[in-house]
Amino acid sequence: MGTLDDGWYGKAMYFTSSAKYATRYSGKHGCLVMCYVLLLNPFPVVTADAGSHIPPERFRFYGKGNYKNYQCHYIPVSPVGGKDTMDYRPPPSGDVDDAAYDELAIFQEAHVLPQIVIHFE
Repeated sequence: MGTLDDGWYGKAMYFTSSAKYATRYSGKHGCLVMCYVLLLNPFPVVTADAGSHIPPERFRFYGKGNYKNYQCHYIPVSPVGGKDTMDYRPPPSGDVDDAAYDELAIFQEAHVLPQIVIHFE
């Protein structure tokens, strides 16, 4: 938890409510860390912030910290491209109900309390 990722939606630690989505990033012999996450004043990242035609490095938040006075980013995401893609962005429709998963970009380590580690074999 000591390293912050520059990531697509800001310099943060990334979380999701979906174990299925998280395992895409864990690798074959990885693990999941289940945590309590304190959400204070989340900034919703929408389609206009990360459109499917824009390369990640051109995102409004790419590699940056939290936006203004917000404590975290909330991003509803859907795959862009095929089923096996690692490119997930806000749904083109702009409707949160069309999102397959969600992401939380948390900027303060104090807002995360790890509870359980699940190792894959």
